[in-house]
Amino acid sequence: MARLHSGDHHNLLLEAKARKIQMAVRKWLFRRRHKGAVVRLRKRNSAAKEILSTEEVYVARLSVVVNVFLEPLRYNATQAANPFVTTEEIGAIFSSVELILALNSELLLTLRERMSGWNPGDTLLADIFLHFAPLFILYAEYSSKFEEGMKTLNRLAADPGRGRFLAFLQHSASHPDVPHGLSLADLLIAPVQRLPRYVLLLRELIRYTQPLHPDYHALQDAIEKVTACTSSVNSAISRHAALASLLDFDATMLPSPALPQLVQPWRRLLGKYDVTTDDGSPLLLVLFNDMLLWAEPKPDSMYKYVASVGLESCVLVHHMSQIDAAERDEGPELDQLSAALPIIPLDGFHLAWGTKLSTFHA
Repeated sequence: MARLHSGDHHNLLLEAKARKIQMAVRKWLFRRRHKGAVVRLRKRNSAAKEILSTEEVYVARLSVVVNVFLEPLRYNATQAANPFVTTEEIGAIFSSVELILALNSELLLTLRERMSGWNPGDTLLADIFLHFAPLFILYAEYSSKFEEGMKTLNRLAADPGRGRFLAFLQHSASHPDVPHGLSLADLLIAPVQRLPRYVLLLRELIRYTQPLHPDYHALQDAIEKVTACTSSVNSAISRHAALASLLDFDATMLPSPALPQLVQPWRRLLGKYDVTTDDGSPLLLVLFNDMLLWAEPKPDSMYKYVASVGLESCVLVHHMSQIDAAERDEGPELDQLSAALPIIPLDGFHLAWGTKLSTFHA
């Protein structure tokens, strides 16, 4: 066997060290090259866990609303000899919260099953939201009636004759399942806030999902569909609010054979303005999207109908010299009329329609 000279042995040691250095450098380069991917996977994992954890908290709070508040109140309204709340009031306060709880309990169960085998590199979540997004329309009814429900809740809590109702709220708030410091009103607002929260959570998830990930394009679709559903719910809230404002104003008008039917599907109340005529008489000027109405203030915040005119036959002018030109005009656009009304406090205005002319001052 050939014997190694001292120089050869030294060279072998150097080669071994070189291989170790080369391997260390390769590992360092690999880690550096893939560090971003590892961080993204870690953050995708955190985003997915946040979706699950916030859903657990949300469903738990809905359960508290139903079990601690709604069911005892319903029992009182239907079984008690001397109930302190009616079924109508319960319906106004809680609306469709039980349906939302059932829906989100199913969503939570699906999320838990999926997350039990979670792998940030290939597990999907978008398909779950694509399945549930069309069902989120249930939130439209709840959200559109939320303000009315809060008014009912506050009215009952402030009514001296409903002391037992207030005592029930205070006692129930100390229930061990009720999160510390949260009232029934705090719990009831949760569904109104949930759909926008889903959009934020899904955007956070896709932020750390690579375009080549099997969940990426489905997440884009899920975000689009949940956003569209949120917009539909917001539109329902706006329509309900518009109808509510019409109904509220209609309730302040004294009966009159000349009073037109104010509540119409297409009509929106845009503004109400306290003005005076040239002789100093107070009037309420009410602008709708299709007409202008005059009403005379009466006691108890009621109004007597005076006159109304369709906007298609109205022309707004700021100086009497404009009347001749206004009569030749076909009339202003609605946004012009609406924009002009708030300047009443500056110098008043004149409204011309047909052969009639009215002058108003703030």
